[in-house]
Amino acid sequence: QLLSGIGSEYFPRLDLLKRYKRVMFIENESDRKILSILAEKCNMSFSTDIVFWPNTDKHDTRRHLFDELKKIIPNLKGISIRDRDMDEPDIVGNGLVYKGILLPSDSDLKLLEWRRKNIESYLLCPKAIALACGRKTEEIIQYFSDKHALSISEDGFVEEEPPQAIKYLDGKKIFTSEDIGLQVCFGCNKYDVAKNISAEEVCDDIRTFLTQVNTLFSE
Repeated sequence: QLLSGIGSEYFPRLDLLKRYKRVMFIENESDRKILSILAEKCNMSFSTDIVFWPNTDKHDTRRHLFDELKKIIPNLKGISIRDRDMDEPDIVGNGLVYKGILLPSDSDLKLLEWRRKNIESYLLCPKAIALACGRKTEEIIQYFSDKHALSISEDGFVEEEPPQAIKYLDGKKIFTSEDIGLQVCFGCNKYDVAKNISAEEVCDDIRTFLTQVNTLFSE
């Protein structure tokens, strides 16, 4: 009733949903920017014909919202992607599927979660960071060792199952920490790093997510 009573004057997103019939729930606008950059790097489609819906709600809340929207737009399809944050890694299954909520196999909604703590944790590539801030790769590798007690090779960890320390690492803090963050120490942010990552350095989980998006929205 709430959604049905909101006109396009107050809820222009609803008009876009009716046009595109594709919605992606993301945590914030910065996630969309990073994913767009990385999709272009690995030459994978990340369609603009998607309504991006930023919020920090849990999957269950997003699912209920999707169900209500689907009453208005029956052929709506959607993807919900969240940082794993405090969830344990085993809550994420094959294809980044969130195992906390069981959906039918033919569901028009996919609930996905990053295998690492947050999306920033997929940008910890010393070579790309060095290019972004105009420093030597060896200097960035030493930074990770000295400031974070981490051993990261120049290409970072692209594989689906990285070392346990990488799974639990808070990438956001690596970038933004007031004392030892990359922004403070080297003056580069996550967008700078994403723009300097090569196709070979894009992590497998990012490619998996983009594949999930293209598979669902091309059906």
